[in-house]
Amino acid sequence: MISEKNLISSYKKLKPEIEKCMTKFEKTGKSKDEDIFPELCFCLLTPQSNAKRCWSAVEELLEKKLLFDGSKEELAKTLRDKTRFHNCKAGNIVSARKLLREPTFCGILNIKDDLQMRIELVERVKGMGYKEASHFMRNIGRGKKIAILDRHVLRFLMSYKVLDQIPENLSESRYLEIEILYVDFSKRISIPPDHLDMLIWFHSTGEFFK
Repeated sequence: MISEKNLISSYKKLKPEIEKCMTKFEKTGKSKDEDIFPELCFCLLTPQSNAKRCWSAVEELLEKKLLFDGSKEELAKTLRDKTRFHNCKAGNIVSARKLLREPTFCGILNIKDDLQMRIELVERVKGMGYKEASHFMRNIGRGKKIAILDRHVLRFLMSYKVLDQIPENLSESRYLEIEILYVDFSKRISIPPDHLDMLIWFHSTGEFFK
């Protein structure tokens, strides 16, 4: 663990790269629904799976023209070696496609309040919990007030004594409690929540990625 002082110093050095990522995310969020949908699918694939392999799976599904039109079985076959629970996640993508083809998806994206948008995503998108919804929102430029509480972030909060222990299960109420701690910590060190997430990822993996 690096000191808070060194963490802030690291942020100052990496801020230009982080801002480039944020600009890219915001550009994605202003794209057509069909261009935003792959990001939604990516976030549906990531639970308990490697993020890079999940994005590789989305790219392969796009290349094979399966993401929008493939059957659950065709999707699962492509996902098998790239993500855990591939059958279940293939079903979630098929379910999400139904939203895309109705006014529902556009309606969710047009919600101005970030917290309300996240609630709608969790309630309407099968397989999407608070972490996945927060990840998706960050990846379309809507993550300025929220936290993506994955294992990297939870370990980070533990190391800085913001969190006493990593919970075995994150209920909605517990997620929101920890999110408040995360946001408060980000304010204390003057690093925006979405920027802090990218900084944590960099220090955990040595690179920037979604």
